[in-house]
Amino acid sequence: MSYEMLQAVSVGLGFMNNYQAHQNDLSNYYAKQDTANRQYAANREMFYNNALHIGEEQMLAAESYSMSVTQLYKQIRSSKASAKAQMQSQGGNHTIGSGAARMRNISIQGSEALMRKDHNFQLTLNDFRARNRNNSMTLMNNNDKAYSGLSAAPNATGLILSSAGLAIDKYSQVGYTKNSEGKMESRWFKASKVGEEA
Repeated sequence: MSYEMLQAVSVGLGFMNNYQAHQNDLSNYYAKQDTANRQYAANREMFYNNALHIGEEQMLAAESYSMSVTQLYKQIRSSKASAKAQMQSQGGNHTIGSGAARMRNISIQGSEALMRKDHNFQLTLNDFRARNRNNSMTLMNNNDKAYSGLSAAPNATGLILSSAGLAIDKYSQVGYTKNSEGKMESRWFKASKVGEEA
């Protein structure tokens, strides 16, 4: 087998190696993409479960607040009714003088209790909003981590350029030889010149 044939086989094997390396890069890319997509799906499921849990807690808190407010209104009405009954049993009137002042005090104390309860509920709602924001931020952060290691898919242009570079490199090794004067000259152009001279 001639030197040129060996170099041609070497170029062919180089092309096959380049192709196999390209296929391996593609396989790795799709495996990483699949892993990232699976992680994304797991992150979404965790986000959804957390959102459901927070939503359930928020519903229970709202229900508890509603019941507490209802109980407080009942307590205010009961206090007013007790005060009216006590004043009437003592011969007083709840609409004038100290009776009216006593009714106002019960209303003011009830309003203050309602305001405190409403303030505490607003703080609780703010906490739920913050937890929902944190849940969303965690999802985005986890998805960023899942996709941060990915690069663009290897394309055929790189394979073609690599193979062309290999062919050019082999041509420069095989296609040139030293002439009798020690200068480099092309094997094929020399042959064509010899043919022209003949």
